[in-house]
Amino acid sequence: MTESTEAEHRHPGAIRLGRAFGRYIPRLIIERLRREARAVDSPSSEDFRAAILFADISGFTPLTEAFAARGPEGAEALTRILNDYFGRMCEIVFDHGGDVLKFAGDALMATWRPDADGGNASDVCERAVTCAKALQDGLAGYTAEGHPLSLRAAVGFGDVMVVHVGGQFGRWEFAVAGGPLNQVGRIGDLADPGDVLVSTEVYARLRAPTVSEIVFNPDADPDLTEWPPRRIKQIEGVEPQRAHPPKDLPIALQDALRGYLPASITRRISAGQTDFLGELRRLTILFVNLPDINYKTPLDQAQEAFSGLQKALYIPWEGSINKLSVDDKGISLVAALGLPPFAHEDDPARGAQAAMAMHKALADAGQRCSIGVTTGRVYCGSVGGSGRQEYTIMGDRVNLAARLMQNAKDGILCDADTVARSSDVVRYDEPEALKVKGKSEPLQVCRPLGARAKITETPFDDSLLIGRRVEVAKLRGSLKHLLDTGRSGLVYIEGEAGVGKSRLIDQFVADHVRPLPVRCLRGAADAIDRITPYHAFQPVLLDLFSLHYAEPAIQRERVRHALRGDAAALELLPLLDDVLPMELEETDLTKQMTGEVRASNLQTLMTALLGYAAAARPLLVVIDDAHWLDSASWELLRACIREVSPLLV
Repeated sequence: MTESTEAEHRHPGAIRLGRAFGRYIPRLIIERLRREARAVDSPSSEDFRAAILFADISGFTPLTEAFAARGPEGAEALTRILNDYFGRMCEIVFDHGGDVLKFAGDALMATWRPDADGGNASDVCERAVTCAKALQDGLAGYTAEGHPLSLRAAVGFGDVMVVHVGGQFGRWEFAVAGGPLNQVGRIGDLADPGDVLVSTEVYARLRAPTVSEIVFNPDADPDLTEWPPRRIKQIEGVEPQRAHPPKDLPIALQDALRGYLPASITRRISAGQTDFLGELRRLTILFVNLPDINYKTPLDQAQEAFSGLQKALYIPWEGSINKLSVDDKGISLVAALGLPPFAHEDDPARGAQAAMAMHKALADAGQRCSIGVTTGRVYCGSVGGSGRQEYTIMGDRVNLAARLMQNAKDGILCDADTVARSSDVVRYDEPEALKVKGKSEPLQVCRPLGARAKITETPFDDSLLIGRRVEVAKLRGSLKHLLDTGRSGLVYIEGEAGVGKSRLIDQFVADHVRPLPVRCLRGAADAIDRITPYHAFQPVLLDLFSLHYAEPAIQRERVRHALRGDAAALELLPLLDDVLPMELEETDLTKQMTGEVRASNLQTLMTALLGYAAAARPLLVVIDDAHWLDSASWELLRACIREVSPLLV
């Protein structure tokens, strides 16, 4: 038995999970982890020379919008088209020895490195150019239900830097920067559909017979007068060299891959949904540009800026970074609010406030920042083939956010949908009309000024809450009964929206619960996730074990420690992933559970967890907006009242 098959025999779940994660990460990062034999734990950079291929796809935005109009059926059809198209692109890149670095929305970036792929500078330049021609030839005339797609390809060569920055809550981002990126960015604007353009640096290294012509447009870029790019019409005699997939990482390094993946990926893969379909979701998109951060910026300065961006986006807004790139215009990133598992009804308000927090974080670090914010329906999904995939978001709202960013002038611009859905929380300047590329009519946009001031509330006093003395007395009586008898109970508070139910509970907890030896856990149902079982109990479990912002490995350790004396509960522990994703590996017992059996055992496990907490100290569980609770949550509440004591719900 070989080393790899023996490891797979001993740790089949971890190996499968590592392979699934590995499809979302370029070969250069996986090989670096193998080479250094440790996970990334600090910002770093690596330098090498490489040929870079950038292939920009035209036609995806109208295709996405057309299929989005067909609802879920359109999303499924669009997923098949995207996977077919990107899957073909990836296979062509692999056939020519390349490494797919990123899918940047509707574009693909690949690299060839002399130090990693064999050969010299001429070899990798020729492979990259041959690959670009193969992409154009192999995908020429591609049409998806009447929607034509076309490619513009550009190839550059030179010194490349890969930076690893961030690290907040274990989440790392990598960006590729350097001369080749600047080259393809500049010459790509000159390309027409079907073109393969190469920089002077690439053309000087081509030994294979080629047919080419100079491409020059002084109006597009006068600086290219001395180094005009070439359009490659034909290249001959370059033998394809298939890229070999990276070897599996050692078990100890499997968790290192998670740091490069968003929760929307790790949660679904850990749940066994490795082939999940794309979907149409209403998101708030942030397109951010930092013009002062580029490939020449010192690593510590880039880390300070990006760490500040992560903090401002993650806490408390729960946003997610989708893409990060670096070129001669600085560092740019695409972030979103509303991606699973962090979807909220107020994501437009969260997005506007996150943009202001990010802008302030950069200003405090002495950096300029331009941000475009849009809200609307976009396509979200995992695209690519069996060898390489990425989770991407695309659509008109993403493109519009980029246009707003370009016009923000070191500030923030929000579209009309974002303003309309957040103006009760965020103050905006007067609307301005903005003409942007791709839109026939000027758009109404606004600049956020800050959060609206909250009304100062008077400290709680029974005499000031007119008509609430009876309710307060009943709540205090229920709490006293809990402490005196140890018997569990339920209090149900009902009233019209805005009548003050949540405020009543807030003040009751502050004034009457906190001074007592009672532990309070709070959760809330949500209109958006009303079909998600136990959604309201996610914050309850996070509070119960202090799991907020902890990495999955720490979460697993804390929960196992709490159940260390209960072997039966530990055997059921993987079921908890259905409520709170901690990437727990299924046991032999839980693998066999489906349907009602699985749901029943999950309820038993959660009841046991709350029971342990109640045994240590009387427990108060508050669930807000209970009218949105799913049926499984109601059943759990009933079971807790029957079996957990002392508990007041």
